[in-house]
Amino acid sequence: MEGERLLRYLRSAAEGERERRREEEGRGAFVTISRQSGAGGRTAARAIVAALEREQEAVWRGWRVYDRELCERLLEDSRLRVSLEALRNEEYLTPLGDLAAQLVAGDTPQEVVVWRLFKLVRSVAGAGKAVILGRAGCLACHGMPAGVHIRLVAPLETRAVRLAPGAGGDHAESERRARVQDEGRRRLFASRFRKDIDDPYLYDAVINTGSCSPEEVAAQVVSLLKSRRTRSLASLGAVR
Repeated sequence: MEGERLLRYLRSAAEGERERRREEEGRGAFVTISRQSGAGGRTAARAIVAALEREQEAVWRGWRVYDRELCERLLEDSRLRVSLEALRNEEYLTPLGDLAAQLVAGDTPQEVVVWRLFKLVRSVAGAGKAVILGRAGCLACHGMPAGVHIRLVAPLETRAVRLAPGAGGDHAESERRARVQDEGRRRLFASRFRKDIDDPYLYDAVINTGSCSPEEVAAQVVSLLKSRRTRSLASLGAVR
């Protein structure tokens, strides 16, 4: 019995040491981006990675954006039956819609897919140097202290203009698509976590991309990452 306690203690100490080293080297840091449809999440994510690559310290280099890659990794699991399009569009069905998809198309229950996706998101965030787009990342990664969570918003008119090319130039259709996608994301937060996606307290920053450029968004995120790392290293030094 005493030997088991000692083994657990040693394992815990080893994991704590690995975490400390990840923090010191900057590998444990990550960013999650929640966004309204058409708020420019992909553009902002690329701008964040580009800004980090320009930093002088090597710890900020080698970051990656995870969006489509998460979907593709999930589809590598042959036990799951779900479309790439549904994953990419972050579709979240009502219970009745989910049941219909299972009965008609033979899709895997939504609950199973979402659980696997959240587990994958946490794994990617834990490895560090990741900008995770969507997938309720701020909630899936809850309790991971090295993360910076942001929410991107913009007026509907601005978002509809950005989305119009994908809707064949139809402004009314682009507005409709934005509303539908926003509602799906809102349903995911409410159904899985009983949270409101627009609650500002879920994020470290809520940024209006209707008035902020991608470069300005990136500058704010990099500043938050640096501040978070400085505070973390100070804390690690204090407990040594």
